[in-house]
Amino acid sequence: MKKFLIFSLLAGFLCLSIQPLHSQEKKQEEKEIEDLKTKLDETVGKKASPIYTSKGRTDPFRDLFGKPTPSKRKPTAKSGSPGMSIDTVKLIGIVKAGGLYTAIISGPGNFPMFIKARDRFYDGYVLRIEASRVIFRQSRQGNVRLAKAKTIIKEIKF
Repeated sequence: MKKFLIFSLLAGFLCLSIQPLHSQEKKQEEKEIEDLKTKLDETVGKKASPIYTSKGRTDPFRDLFGKPTPSKRKPTAKSGSPGMSIDTVKLIGIVKAGGLYTAIISGPGNFPMFIKARDRFYDGYVLRIEASRVIFRQSRQGNVRLAKAKTIIKEIKF
């Protein structure tokens, strides 16, 4: 009986001593939450400009009426024409430089253009350039996509 009484008293004292520690931890957590709320209110209250990385796409936040933003990519000479049809192309000549062939063509406006293999056109692309001919792969006829691509060969007549 004495052992039970001593055990009960010790358990009671232990419970009473833990309760203030628990309330102190609760107060500490509430204080930390309050601090976080005030920090959040301060940061949200500040007006920040949006951060945008274009990754090669058009920047929607760019001012259209202001100065153009400098491009990080180097401008390259545009060869071929994505809007020009293969049927309107006239082959003028072929040049070999550095082991690669480059074809000289004229379009509807009779302006000379230089094309290489894999240059794109509205209805296809340049498949291969050889010493006396250019081979095109036509994948659409007008606005209709072809089920099977056609091969068009344009040769230089000597």
